[in-house]
Amino acid sequence: MDALLMDPSLVPGVRSKMIAKIQTGEYQIEKPRLIRSHLHFKLFPFKQAKDKNVKLIYIARNPKDVCVSYFYYQRMQLNGSLALKWDEFVEEFTQDRCVLGPWLEHVIDWKKLGIDDNVLHVTYEDMKDNLDRVIRNCAGFIGVDLSDEDIRRIKINCSMEEMRESTHKYNIVDDTYFTDSKLFVRKGIVGDWKNHFSQAQNENFEKEIAKSLEEAGIYLKYDI
Repeated sequence: MDALLMDPSLVPGVRSKMIAKIQTGEYQIEKPRLIRSHLHFKLFPFKQAKDKNVKLIYIARNPKDVCVSYFYYQRMQLNGSLALKWDEFVEEFTQDRCVLGPWLEHVIDWKKLGIDDNVLHVTYEDMKDNLDRVIRNCAGFIGVDLSDEDIRRIKINCSMEEMRESTHKYNIVDDTYFTDSKLFVRKGIVGDWKNHFSQAQNENFEKEIAKSLEEAGIYLKYDI
């Protein structure tokens, strides 16, 4: 694994920027620090994190909009060489055959943890519905006092417009990996799935994924 991470020739056009930042020490961040991750719970060093009193904020989004977002994401990777057609992609997602999946297992496993485990659960839909409240909840969870001006600045930095313009600053992959890095931040709305799912696809999604979430006690908003 170390060789894979540190030798850009093994993954040309993907990790050379990240490797350079590691080697120059640019990724050495002073504590307290924020680390983002897509790791499944079974791959996450949870015991070590809890022993060190690390606070974890888990963000979930309704799976129909996740599917749509992921569909466009894979289309802009490596000039679309990994892209599937919509009908193909929604079937792969429904059957938990996507890269970084299975999505359903990811959400259900993390949802088993709560505040007593130093895990705060937040949904994308709640952020879109009332960002002020979510910001204050997250700040309280990590023990940070925020002024009204702090919240105003956070909201600006979290806006779709600002994130779209600053995406290139935070990408850890090479500039050639995405067709257009600004497309990384697309619409950012709740309910875009309605513009993509056929009736049959929606019914199958409800049967295969939405029902499993409800059985696990997880209720996500599909519209606001």
